[in-house]
Amino acid sequence: MGEHNSILTDAEADKFDSEADEMNREIVRKPEVYEEANEVINEEAEIETLTNEVETSKRWQENFGKRQVVTKLCSLWATEAKALKLAFTMPMTSIICQELQESLNKEHDLLVQVSLYKFTY
Repeated sequence: MGEHNSILTDAEADKFDSEADEMNREIVRKPEVYEEANEVINEEAEIETLTNEVETSKRWQENFGKRQVVTKLCSLWATEAKALKLAFTMPMTSIICQELQESLNKEHDLLVQVSLYKFTY
């Protein structure tokens, strides 16, 4: 069996270089080919950019949901603290009783909103 030599001879290398040079000259002579190639490259870059933006948007939405729940929990705790303060206020006037009722209603709404979120951590 004969050995296969994978190294180009000088003549083959020169031929390869001249063919590559000819191809480059052809592109220069035909600007539409160059423009077409640039358009394809730009479209690929735009697609990659859009894909990255979509992925970033999805991550942001996921994180936004988590941040929103944390914000609602903080509001819930503040509302609970206010309700407890009003519940133990002496004397209990009709104004305080009305504020307590509003605070308890707000707390109820926040509890419903927070309970809709799936805690999967």
